[in-house]
Amino acid sequence: MKNHGFFTYILAVTQTLFALCRGCNMSNQGMKKECKFCGARFAQSVKLCPNCGSVHIKLVAQEGMEYLETVSRESENAEQVGSEKQKTKKKWKKVIVILVSVLVGVFALLIVVSQLLIRWADKILEKDKLSLNEQVEQVLEDSDMSDEEWKETMLPLLDELYSFHMDEEIAEVFDEALSDDRPISAWEHFLYASCLSDFYALEEIWEYEKSGKNFTEVHYQELLYYGLEMRSSEENEGLATEERERLQWRITKVYNDVTTRFDLSEEEWNDLYGKAIEEHGFVDYELVKEFLKNRDSVFEKDISEYTKPIENIEEALKATESLYGVEWQKAMFPILNQLFKQNEYKTIYDIYVGVKLEDTYKPIAHWEHYLYARALYDIYDIEKVLEIEASGEQIKEWQYINLLMDYFTFEDFENRTNLTEEEKEKLMPLVIKLREDAISRWNLSQEEWEELRNRVVSEYNVISYEKTERFVEAWMEKNGYTNDVITIEEEIIDSIDLDDETWKKRFIPKLDEIYEKGADEELYNAVMTAHLYGRSNGVYQWQHKDYVDMLSEYYDAERKWGYENAGTELDKYDYTHLLYAYLLYEHWETNMSLSQDEMERLKPYRDKILQDGDTRWNFTENEWKELISDNRKIYYYVVADFVEQWLEN
Repeated sequence: MKNHGFFTYILAVTQTLFALCRGCNMSNQGMKKECKFCGARFAQSVKLCPNCGSVHIKLVAQEGMEYLETVSRESENAEQVGSEKQKTKKKWKKVIVILVSVLVGVFALLIVVSQLLIRWADKILEKDKLSLNEQVEQVLEDSDMSDEEWKETMLPLLDELYSFHMDEEIAEVFDEALSDDRPISAWEHFLYASCLSDFYALEEIWEYEKSGKNFTEVHYQELLYYGLEMRSSEENEGLATEERERLQWRITKVYNDVTTRFDLSEEEWNDLYGKAIEEHGFVDYELVKEFLKNRDSVFEKDISEYTKPIENIEEALKATESLYGVEWQKAMFPILNQLFKQNEYKTIYDIYVGVKLEDTYKPIAHWEHYLYARALYDIYDIEKVLEIEASGEQIKEWQYINLLMDYFTFEDFENRTNLTEEEKEKLMPLVIKLREDAISRWNLSQEEWEELRNRVVSEYNVISYEKTERFVEAWMEKNGYTNDVITIEEEIIDSIDLDDETWKKRFIPKLDEIYEKGADEELYNAVMTAHLYGRSNGVYQWQHKDYVDMLSEYYDAERKWGYENAGTELDKYDYTHLLYAYLLYEHWETNMSLSQDEMERLKPYRDKILQDGDTRWNFTENEWKELISDNRKIYYYVVADFVEQWLEN
C-alpha cells in the first residue's frame, strides 16, 4: 500500500510520453497543414509556422524526400554526372529514408508502450484501492479490536484514503466509527471527515428527492441542519488550507441549494447561522425546527391551495391511506378544511388520532387548524365517555381521571391565546358539555372545586396525574362505583391516546409499585406490552429498565428449555438466544447498569442460566475469546455469527 506514490509518478511519465507521441503520430497522419507546437494551420508550401516560427517536422521530411526524388531524376537524365557521385546520392537517399522510417517506427512504438503503461498503472491503482477498501472493511467489522489497536490500524488506512481522494469512503468510516464509539477524533483529518459526513448526508436527501418520493418535514429540517453544519466549515480554524480547498466546491453547492430552497439572502443565511450556534457553539437542531415552523413559504412551494370541494369524504380519506409527506398534505388538507367548515368533530378527531404517532410522515402539524385539532383531541374524552355510558358499559378509573384533567385543562378556555376566535367558537359547544358533565358528575360545590383545583394544579398550571388519581379513587369509593380489576396490560392497551409525558406520569408509578411487590412476571408482561404498543421511550426512562431486560432474557431462555424438554429441536436462533443470555448473565457487571438490590433479586434466575450454560457449552479458550470483547462487552450479532459457524462445524 506504500507504493501509490511510485505508481502516481509512473502514471504522470507515461501520460507525458503519450502526449508527445500522440502529437508526432498525428503529424504523420495527415497533419501537413497544422503546427504540432501551437496548432496553427497553414499551406503545405510554407516551411516555418507563421504563428510561432517552428519548423514543422513533417514538412521538413517531405521536402527532403522531394529533393531526393529531384536528384534521382537529374542523375538519371544527366549522363555527365560521374558514377561515383550518383552512388553517393543514392546512399544518402537510402539513409534518409531509413532514418525517417525508424523515427516513425519509434514514435509508433512509444505510443503503444505509453498506452500499455497507462493501462497497467490504472490497473495497479484500482487494485490498490480495492485492497485498501477490503482492509478498511476488515477493521470496521472487527469489534474485538481495542481502541488503541483500532487507531494503530485504521488511521494509516485513512491516510491512504485521503491521499487517493476517496472522500465517500472516508465519510463512511467516520460515520461507522462514531456509531461504534471508536477514537476517530485522533485522526489528523477528523474535521475534514466530519464535513464530508454532513455533505454525503445531504446528498442522500437530494437523491431521495430526485427519486420522486414524498418529501417530509424531517427532510426539510435535515437539509437546513446539515447545510448550516457545512456553513460552519468556512469559519473552522481547525481545517487546513488544503482541506478547505478540497471542500470548497461542496460548500458552494450546499449554499446554492439551501439559500435557493429556503429563499434566503446571503445576509439572512449568515444571520441564521449566527443564531443557530449562538447558545451552544454548534448548530442547534431545535432552532432549525423552530425556524422552519415559522417559515410557511418553505412548504407553500410544494403544497397547492386546499379549496377544492370533496364529493365523497369516505372515498377521499381512503385514498390518503397510502400517501405520505407533501402528497398526503395535498390530498388530506382539502378534506380537513371541509370537515372544519361542517363542524365534523368526530372525523377530525379520528384523523388526528390516526396520524398523531407518525406525524413526521403525515405532517398534520402543517394544517392551518392544527391547534384546533389538538384541542379537540384533548377535550374529546367527554364524547367517548358519554358513548360508553350510553352503551351500558362500566367507566374505568383512568377514563374518569382523563375527564377531570380535561376539565381543568379547559377551565380557562376563553382566554387561550393560541386559538383563533373562529376555532374557539367551534370548540365551545364541546367545552360547555365538558363543564356541564363535570358539575353533574362530580357534584362539587364552588368551594370544593377551588380546593380540588389548588390540590391537583400547580402554580405553573401543570396538572398532577397522581393527585387527580387519588381524588378519583376516593370519589369512586364514596359513591359506590365498582372499580373492576383490570390488568396493567389492559390499561396500557387502553392508553394509546395518551401523550408520552402523561403516559409516563400514569404508568411509571405503577411499574414501580409492581417492582416493589416483587411480581416479576407481571412486571415483565407489562413492559413487553408497553414496547408492543409504542411506549418504548417511556420504558427506557424508567429506573429499572435493565432489570426487566434481564428478566426478558431469562423468560426467553425458559421458553427454549420448555421446547427442548418437549422434544422440539432448537434452531440457530434458539441457540443464539441461549448463548447470549448465558454470556449476558455471566458478565452483567460490564454489560448492564444494575443496582445491588436488582442483582440480588436476579440471582435465582442467574443461577439457572449459568447452570444451563455450563453444561450446554463446551468451547475452547480461543472460542470463548471470539465471543467476548476486550472490554467484556457482549454483542448479539457476534454471538449470532459464532453460533452459525458452530452449527455448520
